[in-house]
Amino acid sequence: MKRNIIICMAIIAILVTYIVVRNRGGNPDLPELPTWEGSADEIVIRRPADTLRLFRNEGKWRINEEAYPADAKAVQGLEKTLREISLADLVSEKGIFDTYELTPGKGIQVTVRQGGETVRDITFGKKSPASQHVFVRLGRGREVYMASGGFDSLLESTVEGLRDKNICAIPRASITGLTFTYRGRDTTFALETVKAPVKKDGKAKGAKAAPTTRWVFRGRKEESLNAQRMSSLLAMFDPLRATGFSEVPKTFLSSPLASARVKAKDGEVTVSLFKKGEEYLAVSSEQPYVFIVNEWTAKKFFIEDVESFR
Repeated sequence: MKRNIIICMAIIAILVTYIVVRNRGGNPDLPELPTWEGSADEIVIRRPADTLRLFRNEGKWRINEEAYPADAKAVQGLEKTLREISLADLVSEKGIFDTYELTPGKGIQVTVRQGGETVRDITFGKKSPASQHVFVRLGRGREVYMASGGFDSLLESTVEGLRDKNICAIPRASITGLTFTYRGRDTTFALETVKAPVKKDGKAKGAKAAPTTRWVFRGRKEESLNAQRMSSLLAMFDPLRATGFSEVPKTFLSSPLASARVKAKDGEVTVSLFKKGEEYLAVSSEQPYVFIVNEWTAKKFFIEDVESFR
């Protein structure tokens, strides 16, 4: 009797251990996906209707043959998803893929390369009806697995969604001057260095304090401007972001509604604002693209009430 009890307890222990190991990702039927160190060089997403290619050029991510600048953080998010993908279960070893929408006409193949070598090749099929898992195929293998995680942002990526929407990104600490033009009137802000007075130390030699800075209107240096209001104004360029891109050629735009000329320690950038129909469009002296901005952003260029800066 005791012997039977011991055998039953041993069997239960083995089953419990198997379940725990399986739930922790220790399923012997699941391959361990290789990973890679550092950043990838290329991510290709092949869908039945289109292909999206992300590649690094001179250290920056670009999109497709047009080489559009990509949003670095967004691409890093996609790479993180692909690097950390986890297999949850083995579904089939029969090489039947149509049931899981893993065929070339239905599946989405994602390839990651680094240094010319493929470090991830995975095809995504349909979602499991009973969970948040997705059916996947590794390379040209016959097996079908379920992968856990959220893959919508990866699989539904678009050129528009991944393009860098920064019109300009100028650190506020580097800005030394601003000129806004609206309705034919210029409003110019200048960063002025204020020399601190020499303080006597009670001896023959004086001790000079470090200089400070303040913002003033050009031509009216006797009056300092509100530091908090100016900080908010400078922040609009760090970065100045668009909501999308326009197909209107940059050369077709003339007579801006408003503009801002930003003088920084390492150069000068001009952003011009236009209105076409119901859309506000913006162009930068540093970019070849025409951006779309929302009304809230556009109104920041409409500076008329200078009293609010005092």
